[in-house]
Amino acid sequence: MDSSVNLSLLAAPVIFIACAYFTRATWPRIIAAVAGGAAFGILNVLADVIAYQADLWWYTDSAYSDSDANWHAPFYWYLAAALAVAGISLIGWRVHRGFGIPGLAGFLALFALYGLIRDWRISETFAKDLIEFGDGAVPWLADYVAWFLLMGAALAVQTALRGDPKREQLART
Repeated sequence: MDSSVNLSLLAAPVIFIACAYFTRATWPRIIAAVAGGAAFGILNVLADVIAYQADLWWYTDSAYSDSDANWHAPFYWYLAAALAVAGISLIGWRVHRGFGIPGLAGFLALFALYGLIRDWRISETFAKDLIEFGDGAVPWLADYVAWFLLMGAALAVQTALRGDPKREQLART
């Protein structure tokens, strides 16, 4: 496996801790973010299954050390993504808190753009042998929509568990 992929797996807990600290989230908000991250991870597997079935994207055999499955990434990748997204969703909470629904929509659009660029970079440059996308624009549009909806689901779970972002106090003032 590519060393940059290993580095990104190690970065997930750092991202989570940094986001939790710098957003000044309370423990209940952090727990809600972890639940949202778990929803992201589960739905990410589902998105990859749907994408594989539709020939939008798939994981190559070299992503695995002992299997030729290619409808999903190795499951520890989903765990790392769920943890990192749990942290990043706390940034979304703060954006929602400060800028309302328009800010949240902008956050989701930018996050989806980040995800799209990240996936293009992985598939076309430093780790070409891990994931492949189908031909044309449709797979890339589907990837963008998937990132948007997955983060939207993470934030929806977080909000459902903790309520209106503007009502919650910050951990440190």
